[in-house]
Amino acid sequence: IEGGIDCWTAGDSQLRDPLGDLQLGDRKWVDFLLKAYEVRQLQKLAQRRPVYQGLGEGHDFQSQRRAIAKAALTTRQQGALRGVQLGNLATQDRCRHWADRPGCTCGAAKETPYHRFFVCSEWDEVRQEALCGTSLSDVLEELPEVTLLTGLAVVDPEVREARARAEKPAEVVDPFQGKVLPSVVFTDGSAIHPADRWMRRAAWAVAWYEPGIGWQEFSCATEGAQTVSRSELAAALWAAKKAGDDLEVVSDSAYVVDGCKKLRAGHGRHLFEGPDGDLWRQMHEAGVPKLTWVPSHKSAEAAQARNVPYEHWFGNGVADKAAKNRALAREPPPRLMRAHGRRLFLLTKCLAVIAKVQEAVVSRDNAPGVYLARHKKLRTDKVPHGAN
Repeated sequence: IEGGIDCWTAGDSQLRDPLGDLQLGDRKWVDFLLKAYEVRQLQKLAQRRPVYQGLGEGHDFQSQRRAIAKAALTTRQQGALRGVQLGNLATQDRCRHWADRPGCTCGAAKETPYHRFFVCSEWDEVRQEALCGTSLSDVLEELPEVTLLTGLAVVDPEVREARARAEKPAEVVDPFQGKVLPSVVFTDGSAIHPADRWMRRAAWAVAWYEPGIGWQEFSCATEGAQTVSRSELAAALWAAKKAGDDLEVVSDSAYVVDGCKKLRAGHGRHLFEGPDGDLWRQMHEAGVPKLTWVPSHKSAEAAQARNVPYEHWFGNGVADKAAKNRALAREPPPRLMRAHGRRLFLLTKCLAVIAKVQEAVVSRDNAPGVYLARHKKLRTDKVPHGAN
């Protein structure tokens, strides 16, 4: 890390005014330091183990986990894949210094990780089963080399930059600037693509009823982490900053309702150190309103059966619709979505090939009487214990 009090620099990343918002929590500079540490550790790993070169953009653990789930790997296959990812891969090319069995069993002069997973004819049947009709050439041409050799997913720079832009503060004019809200408002948060942290885009909304005018609403894109919980909190915070002392916020978020109750009781300071600590600090300074919880996504009959007032149910629906519409308007570009989906699809096939081929190799080499250790050379230069 280089720089001073005005700016920190770590590689290609910069953090301006890192200590300027300490009253809003320390997540900004903590996240920056953790990311810089991760990048540095990956660089050191690549220096020690050349097979890991290419992880400089970062390890995409989220996409890797989704790909493993989509591949429906067995426990044994997941264990085989994990061994490859950790570098626990005993190919003949790597073990030739202690095994009298040069080359690959298929007849090739060398057995490298690439040869084993994608070339060796001995595993053609296993490979085709894992690919399930997908072209092997597409996998080899479109995925980075480090993924093919180690089974580790790499962060895509374009996707990362798109998410960073989505997390920036929204440039929107507040038409209710200076307005004092009614005593009861309804808040909600929403996100599209909730299972994919790279494509997820979140928004929040506040709705209220004014006699003689009707239902009013305000919605906005979520700043920072694109999560529903943060969106719910941002909506409640916006209302708290614009309301009087008798404000009641009706929300379907247990996270916000429980957190505000703890703050009002003086027991919620741990929230300041969490992922939404900046918003919780602002809520504490603005004055924590009264929160009422309402169940979400219920029919009018189901809400009535749970003794939920009709106006609470209806108001929550208005806020929910406004938040969803605002989130849908933030849909990532179709080209980016297609490229990301394609990359995840090929990653799934790649990990399936690596896991299933490695499982087959381990099963063969550890079968009774034929496991690899049987071919170890005896060391004759080792001095017996206790000898002079």
